[in-house]
Amino acid sequence: MARASYLQRREGRYCLQIRFSRSVAALFGKEQYRSSLKTTCYKEAKLRLTDVLSWFHRMNDALD
Repeated sequence: MARASYLQRREGRYCLQIRFSRSVAALFGKEQYRSSLKTTCYKEAKLRLTDVLSWFHRMNDALD
């Protein structure tokens, strides 16, 4: 089974890793956003990922 995009496993826990848009990257001074999803369970990580991605895409679109 393929893993969902943006998910990365680090030290047994799942993390989100996604690129900022150019304007947001200039604002924050970094190209990528990384955040722990605070779970070791893949199913739980996918659920948490959808919540964070909806927030991330709204923020990215608003600043463009």
